[in-house]
Amino acid sequence: MARFRVTSESSFTTAAVVQNRRLAEATLRREPALPRQGDRGKAKAQDKGKGKAKDKGKGRARTPPAMDMRDKAKLKMNVKRNAVLPRNLRKPDWRHLYVGNLNRGITQQMLTDLFQRSKCGTVTRVIIRTTAGVPASAYSNLPSSPIDRMYASVEFADIFAVRRALALNGAVLNGNRITVCLTAAELPEVKDLVQKHMKGKADPIAQYSVAKAVKALKRITVERTQAVIVPDPPRAPQAGPSRVPQAADPNARKSPRKPKVQPPQKEEPHILKNPRVMGVSFAPTIM
Repeated sequence: MARFRVTSESSFTTAAVVQNRRLAEATLRREPALPRQGDRGKAKAQDKGKGKAKDKGKGRARTPPAMDMRDKAKLKMNVKRNAVLPRNLRKPDWRHLYVGNLNRGITQQMLTDLFQRSKCGTVTRVIIRTTAGVPASAYSNLPSSPIDRMYASVEFADIFAVRRALALNGAVLNGNRITVCLTAAELPEVKDLVQKHMKGKADPIAQYSVAKAVKALKRITVERTQAVIVPDPPRAPQAGPSRVPQAADPNARKSPRKPKVQPPQKEEPHILKNPRVMGVSFAPTIM
């Protein structure tokens, strides 16, 4: 015998409520508006931008592209530049100095002992050079001469040793007062070479002579010149033929020659006729 189950009223009510809700949602849902003819380009541009924004993949780690040989060489060069800085960016690392005014009897061991005895620091290298005289004066047993000029470059293990060694400037070593400095331009040997070079380019020294001294008198200025006329002393009468002109003889024969015409004489100033009376007064200050 078959049994049939009768649905209750509650099941019919729940089904009706669900159906009514679906109908209400369908009526309230709006259909998208169709784009107009003038808005088609704008809609495409907006959709294109939205698609790009979706494809960016924010938050995802992007893997860098593989490096070729040129990029690897540039990377190595940049690392090398950072490791070896140019000279203008380097920090001062002075571990050497110069010692001047040396003679032939000073050796490398003597300089090393001098700095180590003064507790300056460890000396790593000493080089003695000759600027004048015999080139091999540092290795010969000949006596030193005033022509020989020598200096040395001394290198230390640290920077602080250089600062302590500068205090030995002016110390006496083997009878000579040495010069300790940081640069070679401060050495007395280099200064002498520069002075000789400059003297060769300069004009020769003017040698004074009598002629140059006379020419120098032109610099003397004359304040005023005065001339005084002194009358001649009266002359005493002297014995001799009379100077009175005689009368002409009427019977004398006249010469047909014409008398010579003498050129007019230039009259000299009265002051120049007697130069003994001239006097010149100079300025009180010559220079």
